[in-house]
Amino acid sequence: MFKIKFLPYNLEVFASPEETIIEIAMRCGIHINASCGGAGACNKCKIIIEEGKVKGEVIDNNFYKACQTFPLSDLRVRIPVESYIDKRAEFLKPKKKASFLSKEIEKLPEPPFKKLYLKLQPPTIEENFSDWIRIKYTLEKEKILNPELNINILRKLPYVLREKNFEITLNLYYDLRKDRYYLIDIESGNKVSQNLGVAVDLGTTTLQLELIDLNTGEVLASISDYNPQISYGEDVISRIEFAKRKDGLKILANSVKEKIGFLIDEMLKATKKNFDSINLISVAGNTVMSHLFLELEPKYLREYPYTPVTTEFPLIFAKELGLPFKDSTLIQLAPCKASYMGGDIVAGIVASRMAEEEPLTLFIDLGTNGEIVLGNREFLICASCSAGPAFEGGGIKNGIRAVSGAIEAVNIDPITFEPMILTINKKPPKGICGSGIISLLANLFKVGIIDKAG
Repeated sequence: MFKIKFLPYNLEVFASPEETIIEIAMRCGIHINASCGGAGACNKCKIIIEEGKVKGEVIDNNFYKACQTFPLSDLRVRIPVESYIDKRAEFLKPKKKASFLSKEIEKLPEPPFKKLYLKLQPPTIEENFSDWIRIKYTLEKEKILNPELNINILRKLPYVLREKNFEITLNLYYDLRKDRYYLIDIESGNKVSQNLGVAVDLGTTTLQLELIDLNTGEVLASISDYNPQISYGEDVISRIEFAKRKDGLKILANSVKEKIGFLIDEMLKATKKNFDSINLISVAGNTVMSHLFLELEPKYLREYPYTPVTTEFPLIFAKELGLPFKDSTLIQLAPCKASYMGGDIVAGIVASRMAEEEPLTLFIDLGTNGEIVLGNREFLICASCSAGPAFEGGGIKNGIRAVSGAIEAVNIDPITFEPMILTINKKPPKGICGSGIISLLANLFKVGIIDKAG
């Protein structure tokens, strides 16, 4: 076993000579860019060996490929700035808000999860029907008919009812597709105010979360970070390949679930709430990301005829996925439409309400995977493609994501051709992102250095 020290993290770990540097880094949670999933094809996983001996492939004179390098002794490994990314993704406020976002919504849609407080009459010798029937009759007055429940609810029912003299709070989930209510939990007393939900945008590159009061619709907190799965492949194809390895699928699933749990914890701390207040987690991601989140086999999504395991997902208890929530916390995933038309674009269509309106609307989701939908209340047609590389500097020698120090704007003097650049957060330039590339090309064309053919 050799001792490996990673800089600039000052983290020391022990590793065997059979492990590559990138495998060691993954094991201890250190990110090194590897868009090819460790296949040795992308040349992005550059590292510097400051001390020690290795066996590996040298690139650009001074660097080694982390995915092809094995330790032969104790090492001091430095990860250069171009090989890792900032902890948090950069979310810049748009200069002009989309017209839809400026519309006033007369009434917020009803959340699928709600809490209902009931004050029941205790049984008497004249009315001694069962505890559940007593609740069922009261629910019928609320126009909630025959909710589905499980045996665990019945086992705790008599004790919960009598704890607060037949004052209870029912946790109900409404499945719109089945037009049916499910009784998820029952609590003593009035617990209606403790009703939080979490919305998760499960992106290929970034995670965006919001903590929401399900009673009012108010967004209490929001947070974002990079999807840790990028350590195993920067696009869905690379991750499908990584999932084929031993325990690869479990590693991918656990990494993103752990990060989601961490981000939720940060939002709860910021709002002084607790995990037991969360009743529903709603997740929207593309088809591959949804499969990886649930540990569903993704490999047939890449092989002709590109078949997913499912495009509709069951309601799941968070505990079943190993997430640190109470037993009754639910997870719902937005349904996908096709192999590469996922729940993220479906969620966007629902949120924008374009399918309810008469005007023809073009909805564009430009992420690592890009989708577009055209239509109105009469029809919807859609298409998808890989968009991330175009906006993240893919295929460009110094191309990077929109992180601090990325060149985002370029201006060229028409007389001297002297360039002027602006970087994100005004940091020293470390590469150029997609916005910078578009700005550069536009200015090169404007001053006549290139023509319309490039």
